[in-house]
Amino acid sequence: MSVSVDQFQPMIGALIKLLPEPEHLNAKGKPVPMSSNEWRIESVGYRLVVLKNGQTGHALTLGESNIRDFDGKKLILRFKLVLKTKNTVIMGF
Repeated sequence: MSVSVDQFQPMIGALIKLLPEPEHLNAKGKPVPMSSNEWRIESVGYRLVVLKNGQTGHALTLGESNIRDFDGKKLILRFKLVLKTKNTVIMGF
């Protein structure tokens, strides 16, 4: 069962963390320490939520089916997020 993104509507602007923790790769594809796993809820649309990491500049649009669970502070994804270079997001399943 999916989590409804409607619960994020009153939380626009709030900071949350993603689990599992995203992996960050440099331009050569080597893992580097993640500077921040804080994501701001930017907007909520029809069955979608948009998150942004203010420190890395990455943006992420998630559908309800991508979300396993949410406890109000931690968003548990159905996949491991891999970030590579600024503003590029690769989702690894």
